[in-house]
Amino acid sequence: MNSSRIITAVLLERFAALRDRGFSVPDLTSAVKYLDNGQFSEAYPFWCGWLSDSQYLYVRSMYAQVEFGYKPSGKEAKERFAAFQKATKAYLTPSRKDGRGLDGYILGKARRIKTLRQLLDSPEGIALAKSFGLRISAKNRMDKSMVADLLSLVEYNVKHRDGGRYYPNAVMPYRGLLESEAYAHSLICDLLTTVGKEKNAAIQTETGEDALAVADGIRLWLMLQKETQQWGEDPGFVNAISSVLDGSPEVLATQVLIYKATYTKPFKEIKAAGNGFTIARHFFREKADSRELEPVEPGTMLRKGDRIVAKYEIWNQENRSFVKLTAPREASLRPVNQLSGHVGWWLRPLRAGWYSFSPQGYRNVLIDRTEYYFDSYPEEKTTVTEEFFVTQAGSFSAPVVTIESLYAPHYRANGAFGGVWSSK
Repeated sequence: MNSSRIITAVLLERFAALRDRGFSVPDLTSAVKYLDNGQFSEAYPFWCGWLSDSQYLYVRSMYAQVEFGYKPSGKEAKERFAAFQKATKAYLTPSRKDGRGLDGYILGKARRIKTLRQLLDSPEGIALAKSFGLRISAKNRMDKSMVADLLSLVEYNVKHRDGGRYYPNAVMPYRGLLESEAYAHSLICDLLTTVGKEKNAAIQTETGEDALAVADGIRLWLMLQKETQQWGEDPGFVNAISSVLDGSPEVLATQVLIYKATYTKPFKEIKAAGNGFTIARHFFREKADSRELEPVEPGTMLRKGDRIVAKYEIWNQENRSFVKLTAPREASLRPVNQLSGHVGWWLRPLRAGWYSFSPQGYRNVLIDRTEYYFDSYPEEKTTVTEEFFVTQAGSFSAPVVTIESLYAPHYRANGAFGGVWSSK
């Protein structure tokens, strides 16, 4: 394969983490130079297949000891580099008048804090900042910018219902090679432990929060999340382990206890229940003269040929791995789409507000039910929809719809009994 700037950046970050932990790493000067030359070789690096300028700054600041020797040649290259320097100054030391940027992008704030810290941490870092277009006199502004981001980061933390603290939107709804839950939270945890400790007096004055307590809260959350997330093949999992092991003896002594119970009842006696999930099924019927939907309840007389839409409304307490949704159906209903297959963007099965979030999954159509499998499932409210034709006359009922994390099956939910449906 061709050389990849993204993979190079990922590996450089991994080696920097090892180096900072005291391990010996090879000479990576050529890889750093490769990033330098590639970042400015075109008029502007598009996001697809490239590093954004902020990601480049983040990784490059880890290797401040490598001299920045890039010299733009040609009008286009000079204009690109001048634009980069201007954007870098606005990114690292934004003015309060124009807003600090990044809005609620939690991982972006964490990366900017670490970038500033690494540039401020040594004479080589200051020299690199100067090469990027910042003046030496901006050192104080860089420090103030770092503190402002720290305050913002601390204010965004949320207490988890089961213990610990976390950032619900640190990387969701998108995850990638440079973004994951384990990676983002371990980065924030480490920053609050190191930089936060140095600035804790200012943090406590402004927010009333203790940075070290927030960091320990994140460690607890990471320990809880390991129960419901398959992080074993995620490189960020190594970061998460390191972050947890840096915790206090009280945190390291924490144990997670699980209690489970099961019961069996007739259909009609089953009520909605759940732990970490809720799920409810609602039916809608297309009007005869349009594609508009009207709600229908048990007892409504359906007719053969009616087109019915089932909506499975789901609430998930937090992101979970390996989730299975089982949707039994009445014998009078036949799916409009009877083919099993991949669930992706074009099907848009999950809706959350104004955007559509569709984790890649699989839809398995069986004779009496439809099963959905998702590698990861988002937190908060989503809706899965399925369409049917009414094909038989009579009275029908079905088992309740269920959802569970196969990785941690005590996190599950079932809907209430849906009643008896009649058709003619």
